[in-house]
Amino acid sequence: NLPLGVTGGSVADVRRIEASMVLDGSGEAQDGTVVRISVKFLRPVRSLLFECSPRLEISRLNLAGGADLPFIKEAFSKKDFYHESHLLVAFPEGTPGDVTLEVHYTAELCFSEFGIVALHDDSGWFPFLSDADGFTFGFSAEVPKGYECLGVGDLTEHRVQGEKEVFVFDMLERVRLASFLFGKFKHSKRTAAGIEVDVALPDNANTTYITRNRAEVADEIADALERYTRMFGPIPYRTLRAGLTGGYTNLGFPSMIMLSYGVFNRSGSSWPEQVVAHEVAHQWWYNQVAPLTYRDAWISESMAEYASLVCLRERSGMDTMKKYLSHDFHTFTKLSGVLKRPYISFGPISLGPRLYTTL
Repeated sequence: NLPLGVTGGSVADVRRIEASMVLDGSGEAQDGTVVRISVKFLRPVRSLLFECSPRLEISRLNLAGGADLPFIKEAFSKKDFYHESHLLVAFPEGTPGDVTLEVHYTAELCFSEFGIVALHDDSGWFPFLSDADGFTFGFSAEVPKGYECLGVGDLTEHRVQGEKEVFVFDMLERVRLASFLFGKFKHSKRTAAGIEVDVALPDNANTTYITRNRAEVADEIADALERYTRMFGPIPYRTLRAGLTGGYTNLGFPSMIMLSYGVFNRSGSSWPEQVVAHEVAHQWWYNQVAPLTYRDAWISESMAEYASLVCLRERSGMDTMKKYLSHDFHTFTKLSGVLKRPYISFGPISLGPRLYTTL
């Protein structure tokens, strides 16, 4: 599944986002955290509507080197388990066409589960507009000594400053989403298709199972990279990082995938290798070839699913792939009986809470 934001449409083009984080040992964003959003207005506007996590406590919003801007942050819930927040920013008349916004905030960004420090909101930890052609992304994090923060893109700098460590990443390819991993990690690395695969697992997690299967997951990622590079061509990243996320969520960000605890301990999924291959496929389908609008996102999911089935068939055999498809088919037919509708009418149904109300 892929989290998607609201559409900036023809109003503005987001050119670059730079997130400078100050994190404590629990992953909470401290004073000094600021996100800079460089925007080009495509027509005169007096306001922009961003999406962000309701956890962001915004203390100040201003033009870079300029005056504060008025804003309203409104949080609401679509379902008990699905929350989001909109940030409406007003601009004075005569604001130039190219601006950089600075958003200063603190936030309880992370939670701890099974020894894993994971983001509450994988994509809403900075305010953003959806942008069809994407934006370049810079990320830096100041963390307590001994911790790591792994972002999307290339690691360009790592330095120790007294009791703090600073990690700096830069993604010069345009992206539409970005995330990060935080904690104390053990790494398992290998190279595939000219790309470094880096599986980073928490060193204090319940590692009886996940440590045992860490190499297997790394091998599955490397195998998928090799296959997809032959099928679809190379991707423009030097490193593909993989880490643990909380719950049962699996996500594919540019140069980074987040896998659930169940994928690593092999108990939360009947086909964990298919889940791994699906998330790797998002490096092509969504991160390179992206849907134009929110309603087209099912195409990216479909292509990632197709690619993962190729991997499942070639790694585990045709019978295993057929069993996987049979499981999905029976799930849909059972749902068809409950809803009293033919399953052929469902359309793209595997898109999480975005489409729940359509059923």
